[in-house]
Amino acid sequence: MMKMVIKMLKDVLKKEYIRVDEEALDWKEAVRKANLPLLEHKCIKESYIDGTIEMVKQLGPYIVICPGIAIAHARPEAGVLKNSISLITLKKPVRFGHSMNDPVKLVFTLAAKSNEGHLSALSDLALVLGDESKYDRIMKASTVDELYDCLIS
Repeated sequence: MMKMVIKMLKDVLKKEYIRVDEEALDWKEAVRKANLPLLEHKCIKESYIDGTIEMVKQLGPYIVICPGIAIAHARPEAGVLKNSISLITLKKPVRFGHSMNDPVKLVFTLAAKSNEGHLSALSDLALVLGDESKYDRIMKASTVDELYDCLIS
């Protein structure tokens, strides 16, 4: 099962979609910055960024899935052009308003062209992050290469 997860992550998470030590004043700026690599590589439209922020405004900080990690996403029709995942690490963690998992240091953006792809990519990423040793390595990683290797190997 894990090999399939890694292969799927390899297909959607590219090194050029990862940025480290980003600065953000609040959760909205953090989510916006997490989307930028996907916008720059034409994986999403600008409207998708607004969609990811709107989801948190409407539904609260449910995207903060575990201590220090948020996975921003919106519906496919909000502007997904290509299945993809980006990741930023924040120089200073920000609060999303989650009672247990704030502050957030890592913000992923998940862009899936279908609801099924959306759910399977989300569950695949959750499996990787649910591995305690991988989680610890990811949280301590300080370079793009370290993060990428932790997530796909």
